[in-house]
Amino acid sequence: MYFKNVERDPHFVLDVPLGVINRVEKIGVQSHGDNSCGIEIVCKDMRNLRFAYKQEEHRLEIFQNLIMRAFPLSHGLPLFAFSYKEKFPVNGWKVYDPMAEYKRQGLPNESWKISKINSMYELCDTYPAILVVPTSVKDDDLSRVAAFRAKGRVPVLSWIHPESQATITRCSQPLVGPNDKRCKEDEKYLQTIMDANAQSHKLFIFDARQNSVADTNKAKGGGYESESAYPNVELIFLEIPNIHVMRESLRKLKEIVYPTIDESRWLSNVESTHWLEYIRMLLAGAVRIADRIESGKTSVVVHCSDGWDRTTQLTCLAMLMLDSHYRTIKGFQVLLEKEWMSFGHRFAMRVGHGDDDHADADRSPIFLQFIDCVWQMTKQSTMDPVSQPAALTSTAPSALTRQSVSDATSDVARSAPKLTTPLAQSLASTPVKKSKKGKAEKTHKVAKKGSTKPPKAPHASVDPSAGVTDITRPSTVPTQRTLMLPIQLLDSPLRREPADLSDVDRSSDVEEVDTLSAPDHQEAISSQPSRSSSPVGTELWYRSPSHHRSSGDRRYSSGHPVHTLPHHRS
Repeated sequence: MYFKNVERDPHFVLDVPLGVINRVEKIGVQSHGDNSCGIEIVCKDMRNLRFAYKQEEHRLEIFQNLIMRAFPLSHGLPLFAFSYKEKFPVNGWKVYDPMAEYKRQGLPNESWKISKINSMYELCDTYPAILVVPTSVKDDDLSRVAAFRAKGRVPVLSWIHPESQATITRCSQPLVGPNDKRCKEDEKYLQTIMDANAQSHKLFIFDARQNSVADTNKAKGGGYESESAYPNVELIFLEIPNIHVMRESLRKLKEIVYPTIDESRWLSNVESTHWLEYIRMLLAGAVRIADRIESGKTSVVVHCSDGWDRTTQLTCLAMLMLDSHYRTIKGFQVLLEKEWMSFGHRFAMRVGHGDDDHADADRSPIFLQFIDCVWQMTKQSTMDPVSQPAALTSTAPSALTRQSVSDATSDVARSAPKLTTPLAQSLASTPVKKSKKGKAEKTHKVAKKGSTKPPKAPHASVDPSAGVTDITRPSTVPTQRTLMLPIQLLDSPLRREPADLSDVDRSSDVEEVDTLSAPDHQEAISSQPSRSSSPVGTELWYRSPSHHRSSGDRRYSSGHPVHTLPHHRS
């Protein structure tokens, strides 16, 4: 929908992509006379639009056409991606080549192999065709592990440290159940993942769920790894709420910004939504994962329930912190295609594009949260973000509005038909075409090997069109691999004005450092309020045991803020 009023100066322009429409309703408009009626358009981007017209103008066809075009799947029509073929000078289908990406990471090696056991999507229909698993694991054992994991989502490698060989692996919850079932193949499999890293004799499992929720899932047939059944494993619950809590948080957020904003209670209203609190929890969890990999040189396994929502958020954020390649435009494209699309994030369910069931309980702003976290990292990093965050945050409205990204019109990689624009090419994600039964169309998508090569110097000043401009660094910064961790959660795209970080006074609490090599025993999970003028101020800190007050108090008066750690991916 596009409106332009040339009678005003400046001209009034209203641009409402059909994909951003959440629902359309008829309303009465008393202020325009007895014969007036109207249409209210509730949008996913927090806008509510109202149009008034006279009944005698017979505008019913406008309402009907709007409903049909905004929700094509509910009216038997194809998504826009299947009819519109935008032309691009670059073949976006070759941006992400899984074999090239794993080769960039130094894989396969003596401990990890490239497996094609899922080439026909029979092991796990929500995983990509190409997986990286331990070398010694046989296909039969892998199948037994898949039977013990929810949705068959076995632990597979997402990222490997180039020096320590510590890895990030992702999966779903084990099907332990109330009777504490065990699977010797699964136990041996996690032991093999730990043994692949010679520098550590321990494995950390980060369960994104709240402990109480994991217990509930266990009673329903799911569960979590018992430290008694998995020796040398430490299980850590990150206590991140589920998709329903996140959806409710976004709803509350909209209520405080529309139709009016209460300036006198703005800070308390923002705090009551818990949106920024959940952003902090995600970033804090990702920091803990990155810290175990970089400082602890220990491999980690990340999962939630099914392994495609909070798991994806955490692995992506940790990989952004650990690997500077993913902080380039091209690398970020690869990250989205790899961790979100190929590993089966449910874009169709979570965004509900093309479906008029706005009350669907499966909808949740998971991808929007991730983009907010990335925005926090680029905005609040010590590295000048220049203009690149605009390219990143453009993916958020794209997730709601774009209908021309065909591989994002599927919940799983296998069912993404190559008809139009790939996600990597447009830096966007759009949900999916589903049948009436909710199943994605079974058109296999196996990425073809392209000519993608890892950038030799992602921090160097280069042509942005080449796809190797670092999204977090100015072009004048010398070429260097760094570990980027968020320093402060001071700001949010929801704010009307950006926070001025120069006003933050840390002199009494913190000794500023340019680089910080964190000892193995330090933890990156403590937080303390900031003295910034931001609505909801929170800082992530490293803490040392010498600063401990009590086991239940996670606020400390001294410590070093997380800056940059050297990294050497080539």
